[in-house]
Amino acid sequence: MDSNKKKSSNKSSPKSSPKSSSKTLPKSSNKQNSKKNSSSSIFNISSDDNDEMIEHSIENPTLEKFKINYSVGKIQTLLKNKLLRNNYDLDERIKYLKIAKKYLHHINLNNCIYGKVIKDINGKEIEVLNIADIVYLMKQIGTASKYGVIFKSSINNNYAIAPIAAKIMKATKSNANEIKINNILTNILYEKKSRHFIFTYKTFQCVILDNPRAIIQSNNDIHSLLSRSYFVSLNERVDGDIKQLFNNIDILNNDNLLVNIACQCFLAISTFHNLGYLHLDAHWGNFLYKKTEIKNGYYHYILYDTNYYLKDNGYTIMIYDFGKAIKYNQVHIKPLDFIKDYKRISHAFINKSLNGWINYHRLPNISQKIYDFKEWLEKYSNKFTDQKMILNNIYNNFFKRILLTTIPDDAIILNDIPFRVV
Repeated sequence: MDSNKKKSSNKSSPKSSPKSSSKTLPKSSNKQNSKKNSSSSIFNISSDDNDEMIEHSIENPTLEKFKINYSVGKIQTLLKNKLLRNNYDLDERIKYLKIAKKYLHHINLNNCIYGKVIKDINGKEIEVLNIADIVYLMKQIGTASKYGVIFKSSINNNYAIAPIAAKIMKATKSNANEIKINNILTNILYEKKSRHFIFTYKTFQCVILDNPRAIIQSNNDIHSLLSRSYFVSLNERVDGDIKQLFNNIDILNNDNLLVNIACQCFLAISTFHNLGYLHLDAHWGNFLYKKTEIKNGYYHYILYDTNYYLKDNGYTIMIYDFGKAIKYNQVHIKPLDFIKDYKRISHAFINKSLNGWINYHRLPNISQKIYDFKEWLEKYSNKFTDQKMILNNIYNNFFKRILLTTIPDDAIILNDIPFRVV
């Protein structure tokens, strides 16, 4: 064995694979915030277990509450550079979860979005969208769809407190299901069982009939969503999706990086499947990323009681958008349904010449590896009889070839609790 490597025990020991924690996010004692408007709520999207303040484990944030004025922009930038560095591991994300909840627990579960007049950097009065004078929806991200729209948002008009994204959705059954899943996944993240999802900081529902002032006439993109009732989900903000990331030629020229990202996508799917769900919409716009810069950092995973490691490559990949997700023990599905998520996201790493999504000719290595994997899935899919058999074959034909069993002596393990995938 190479002298600069240290060998990990092939089977996970009790220390390296502790039992899953039963810890859940504690409920707030604030009765007002846990109170629901039963006559108005269309769907039950209560998230008391993870949507309330983690009171016993939070210290008061040291940041002052800034006045609502764009003139603080320079101060915000300085604070952001200081506080939001790229060592964005799971512990850092949990820290911002707690800070965000410190502010957001003042928002009631039936709050609405209103217009608020503030002054821009030139002193000109402008109207922005506002939630309870706490969250400011500053810039729309992407285009609105018939299902919802996302805004880059800030707490107290200060991006440095905790970067958030506000997703506004019609009050439909599928969107209510997505919020329910997001709340479950927030607990998974908080218990440090995975890093491949995003935190939901707060969810609430507005019913227009009870809040006539909540109709925002000045924003056409959002106005169509507010005809009767809508949900607002306040989530941690990421840096983009892998569709955007793959517009970077430097990324596409880095074969090791692409293999790492593909592995994270498959780990996210496997973890989600192991929680009892199928995603069923695994395109590259639904795999988000957050930049990290952790030198010599490695993440510890456990698959089939065996220790594996994956190097921090500068990006954490997270699966998102669960509007089409189903809990597979509640509906009849075929064994082949379990491979659909893997097969679809595989196209993100394959050239268009091989029926993939990337229009870039210099991808022979990664494209061929993922293409061969996808072809293998299709060739043998009729032989798979259940989920366990499928996952076991994906493990043997992909994860086992990509994940590491040895790491350098100076490696830093970034998760104190191993991520148990299966």
